[in-house]
Amino acid sequence: NNTKIQPMYTGIKLVMGWDIGDGDSVAFAKSVTDRVSKLEPLYIHKSRDQQVEKSAVAKEDDGTIIIGSDAAKLKNFVVSFKRSPRDWDSKSSLNMENRQHMSDFIKGVSEAILQNSSNRRVIRSVITSDANGNAHWNKDEVLLVVGCPASVIWKGESMRKQYETLISEATGIRNVIVTEESRAAVFSLLEIDSLRDKLDIQKGILVVDYGSSTADATYILPGRKIINLSWELGAAKIEHAMLDYIIQSEKTQAT
Repeated sequence: NNTKIQPMYTGIKLVMGWDIGDGDSVAFAKSVTDRVSKLEPLYIHKSRDQQVEKSAVAKEDDGTIIIGSDAAKLKNFVVSFKRSPRDWDSKSSLNMENRQHMSDFIKGVSEAILQNSSNRRVIRSVITSDANGNAHWNKDEVLLVVGCPASVIWKGESMRKQYETLISEATGIRNVIVTEESRAAVFSLLEIDSLRDKLDIQKGILVVDYGSSTADATYILPGRKIINLSWELGAAKIEHAMLDYIIQSEKTQAT
């Protein structure tokens, strides 16, 4: 309903929402040209109906990107590569910048959605196939919304714009919006039939999103205020403690 941005999205036929998490990733889509359409899950594995995919990425010698559980079967793969733009230049255990890992994973998710035939019913109106049968997004007909933590290191127009540009370049989709994951969850609640009649957004809604490494919260009171908060959950500390325990155990020392 924002009249300032309406002209930017007049050609949009499909809205996609991606949650790229530290541990798992999922994707959904909804047609905006069909009034009776509902929110549909997208399968982010190329060859099977897999809605939830591990946030893991690897690259073969020929440059082919492998994501998810398939990537985790290879020798050189990375997980926990999600970083805010200020930390993109830091390198992973593979001596590669986190910016590149994020770009590769996002590109891999995009390709998996495009190539999985189970998604065609939902996305067929916004894709074009080339001479080799490979599908590509009609870049001006898709609006891609991707979540990010509500923490301070992700906030600010510059940070969002950098992430939006990275996603756009990796997917070939022109219209990209980055928003707080917990804020996106508020609107996804309204798509759940069993909850819609129980929610009165005019009285205010609070959503708390517990992820694998952070917890985010969004409170929306329409026309009056929006509050976004984030906390570190310390997941990395737990993993490091487990690793230390394993390394120092008698069984490990013996082998």
